[in-house]
Amino acid sequence: MPIPPEQLSELVDSHWGTLVAWVSVGGGEQRSMAEDIVQEAFIKLTLQDTVPDRPVAWLMTVSRRLAANHRLSASRRTVREQASSELRSRHGGFSGTQSTAIAAAEVQEIRAALKTLRETERRVVIAKLWADLSWDEIAESLDCSRATVWRTYRRAINQLKSIYSES
Repeated sequence: MPIPPEQLSELVDSHWGTLVAWVSVGGGEQRSMAEDIVQEAFIKLTLQDTVPDRPVAWLMTVSRRLAANHRLSASRRTVREQASSELRSRHGGFSGTQSTAIAAAEVQEIRAALKTLRETERRVVIAKLWADLSWDEIAESLDCSRATVWRTYRRAINQLKSIYSES
């Protein structure tokens, strides 16, 4: 049975601040981001089929994991933004139609490379690199183990590397 509204309200009232502090201290998240993470944890709690035996401990664990995922996503986003900036500077800061043409050519090249992968490999690469899903989220969406997803991803990346090294 899902969590009753009264119990949820009591948990929010009595543990919200503690959870926000827990998330903020763990990774130094700003308060607004910490509140978003805690809110997401509470939403996940409402989606559970049964109430965890120790809901506060469950919320703390989920909040910590969500904060870690958030930090990882932010780190990846920073790396992607830096790579994009470096790419623009390498191409002489093309503007307008020139940069659009380069981007379109790169997209076509990426699509062609992805088509060489098996469907599952392609799904894993897209989920990881473009949707920024965690290994667990990908495993759940593909109904397989986390280890299988990781092996599939490594195999696909190695295949893509070999395609690009031939070029």
